[in-house]
Amino acid sequence: MLAENSNALPQMLVAKNFAEQRKVHLVFSGTLDSPGMIRLRDAAYEQYLPGAILTHASKESSLMFPQHAAIIAAEDGNAKAFLCIDRSCQPPTQNPQLLAEMIAALITLSRQHQ
Repeated sequence: MLAENSNALPQMLVAKNFAEQRKVHLVFSGTLDSPGMIRLRDAAYEQYLPGAILTHASKESSLMFPQHAAIIAAEDGNAKAFLCIDRSCQPPTQNPQLLAEMIAALITLSRQHQ
């Protein structure tokens, strides 16, 4: 099959890599343009997280991600980030430095399992 469709090999390798890696979901809550949210997003964007899903908890997103409903219900107006790995979420943080450390620890752990 690969002899006839050699261009499929790179996509097969991407799919294999995605299936084997831990599933990372980073959920932000709070006002998108608040200074605290901007700092949290910057902390996340400074890291390379291939395959990670980044979302903002909102009424619209709760249709696709039902777990966002609980985040929205607990909303207090402060920007927060929830780092979830394989359906297990860390407590939320408002601290960009702590979020960066959590992501760095995740990256280090992922490299050790390769």
